[in-house]
Amino acid sequence: MSDHHEPPMTKEDFVRALAEVPGAGPIIDEHYKDMEGELLGHLLMADMQRFAEDLHRRGDTDTLHLLLAVVDAGFRTGDEYLVNAVEVSFVENTLVWDPAYADFIAAWPAALQVVADSQGRWRPPSPSIDRASAHPLHMPPPPTRAQNRSFFDRWRAR
Repeated sequence: MSDHHEPPMTKEDFVRALAEVPGAGPIIDEHYKDMEGELLGHLLMADMQRFAEDLHRRGDTDTLHLLLAVVDAGFRTGDEYLVNAVEVSFVENTLVWDPAYADFIAAWPAALQVVADSQGRWRPPSPSIDRASAHPLHMPPPPTRAQNRSFFDRWRAR
C-alpha cells in the first residue's frame, strides 16, 4: 500500500463536483451572483441543503443521491473549512431533532447520519419512555436565502 495521500478536497473542488449534479448549476450561479462573485461555502451549503430537501419532497431520489454523494465526499475528504460547512450549514440546517425530517435523514450516507446523531437526531421513543414527556425540541426553520443575504450585507458593511 502506498503512503501517498491525496490532498483534501477544497471548496472550489467541491463546487466543481456540485455543478455536475442536475439542477445544482443554477443554484451555484445564483450564489455567485448574489455574493458578487465570491464563494461563501457556508451559504452555498445552506442552499444545497434546501435543494436536497426539495429533491426529497419531490421524490427525485436519483438526483438526491447524487447530491448527497457529493456532500458526503466533501465531508469525508474535504479540508477543514469544507467539513465545517457540511456539519454546520448542511446537517445543522436540517432540523435533525424534528421527526418530520427522519425519512430525509435516513436517505443520507452513513457518515452524514453519524453527524446528525451527534447533533441530537430524533429517534422514535422506546416503549419504556413516558410518551407524554417525549416531545421533540421545536426550533424555527433555517434562515431563508433572503435572510442569509441580509445578514451578509450587514456583515460586509462593517
